[in-house]
Amino acid sequence: VLSPAAMTPLVPGTLFFERYTVLALLSAEERLNIYRVAAMQRCAVCGVENDGSAEVCGFCGNRLPPALTRRVIEQRAPETGAPLPSTSFLLDGKIYMFVPDTDGALDNSPSAVRLTYGYQSNAGIQRGVSGEPNQDALGILHLTAQYADGSP
Repeated sequence: VLSPAAMTPLVPGTLFFERYTVLALLSAEERLNIYRVAAMQRCAVCGVENDGSAEVCGFCGNRLPPALTRRVIEQRAPETGAPLPSTSFLLDGKIYMFVPDTDGALDNSPSAVRLTYGYQSNAGIQRGVSGEPNQDALGILHLTAQYADGSP
């Protein structure tokens, strides 16, 4: 049982920093809470951003890949004003740090690949004395991998 001075933990389902869904409260102590969170993810089919705990896109119904989870450590800021670790930030008197989730963590392989394509044609300049057409050609293929945490 937590004392009245303990930090109130976030409940699963809470949207955290407008980007992460709290999946579970892993530990709750007087000065420290640890959560498992999942980033919102964009659907590879329609592009709509979905809650981190969603299994299917809420717009088009496409099955989403399993979310890449992270742990968030939330603790009270020290009253001494000590420097923060470079991987953390201070907000409302609390220090937050994102760390990899080691329990059942997925590899960071792409969950979807999107192909962007297009073309353009130009008659070009005329070559030679007989006015034969320019036969140069160019082809470009651009692939973008979409990871489960939403990053390209």
